[in-house]
Amino acid sequence: MAKKKRQKKQSFMPQLPPEIITDILLRLPVELLLRLRFVCKAWESLITSHHFVQMHLNHAIDDDKRNNRHTVILSSYNSVKLLRSGASNGKVVNVKFPLKNPKGFKVVGCCNGLLCVVLYDDAIFLWNPSTGDYKKLPVPSSVESPGQEKFGLGYQDLLGLGYDSSIDDYKVVKLRCKARAEIPMGTTTADIYMLKSDSWKKTQVLSYNVYFDFKPEHENFLNGALYCRSEKNGVLYWKVIDFNFNDAVLRFDIRDEKLTMVYPPHDVGVAHGRIFRLGVFGGSLCVVQNHQERGVEIWALKEDGDVKFSWSKLVSIPRMEKMRPNWFLAPICFTKNGGEVLMSVRRKEKYDSFSRQKKFYLYKQDEKATFKEFLIHYTSYCLWKEEITFIESLVSPNGVGTER
Repeated sequence: MAKKKRQKKQSFMPQLPPEIITDILLRLPVELLLRLRFVCKAWESLITSHHFVQMHLNHAIDDDKRNNRHTVILSSYNSVKLLRSGASNGKVVNVKFPLKNPKGFKVVGCCNGLLCVVLYDDAIFLWNPSTGDYKKLPVPSSVESPGQEKFGLGYQDLLGLGYDSSIDDYKVVKLRCKARAEIPMGTTTADIYMLKSDSWKKTQVLSYNVYFDFKPEHENFLNGALYCRSEKNGVLYWKVIDFNFNDAVLRFDIRDEKLTMVYPPHDVGVAHGRIFRLGVFGGSLCVVQNHQERGVEIWALKEDGDVKFSWSKLVSIPRMEKMRPNWFLAPICFTKNGGEVLMSVRRKEKYDSFSRQKKFYLYKQDEKATFKEFLIHYTSYCLWKEEITFIESLVSPNGVGTER
């Protein structure tokens, strides 16, 4: 009797084709997919497969183009929070950092759901905050005596994380950059970590006489890189100062492993009385400039190969009446099909104040040009806080979804 009931119950459960199941799962968030792995072995095998991880990532990137990206709120005291770009109520999701480090950490790269994190003992990690997976990277052979790379002692390493689509692998790039303008610069050696082989290699890149501009109000990841994914391949960008004390951008092609330099639009930069920083909007590198009188302007970089570069203005944001003299706005991303711009408020002091809250604005691009304010609250005081756009993914630094 019980057997007949089980058979009758099973008869009401339709057997969906595998392609339909896959299509449904691709639309689900990472958090739910992590639980669905335990439904059956077939689903676990599917969800952790390389093909599915890549398809899910591509689906998330398509959603990003429709302005459904997340924003990661970072601080130097082991605090990571997720905020949906359209969440104007200020509610955030706390993400637990997997390692305990009393001196904190800093994020120096972000790519396809992975963060490149450096602890204050110089240990480098790859971490997926959506899945909790992390991996400690081996020490590069070029690491010299302790303390030689710190600020004030001459040099600073520029780090970044990117994806090489030609070999389906993730790379961590480490470049030596001067921390002071008066120090001579010789040939540049780039250390490149390859995730699949779990090893570092050295490559010679074209040397530029530049130095790192350590001004917190100008930087995005302090000494980290912005990653842009284009149809051709991924590119890393760092903001630097050239030998004539002009603002410039170092550009590193992930696939070709070539270093070039790009200059911002004319009359953009600190030398012209404006605060100049980098951002990523719609997959393109952007220059964001704050002007005391005119407000904020966002310029997008258009690339034609590795030689021709041009800039086009995306949006102009008027200065708010309530803006204080020591404030400037840091745009994060577009929301609602580009109709709104999410921005955080920064201050020009060395640190962004010892406060337990972060102020944000949603700027609506209409005839009224309205600003909507909301706050993000922290559980402890933070010296500095950073916001980056982030795509949740199943990509793991430990090989799940990666062919080896």
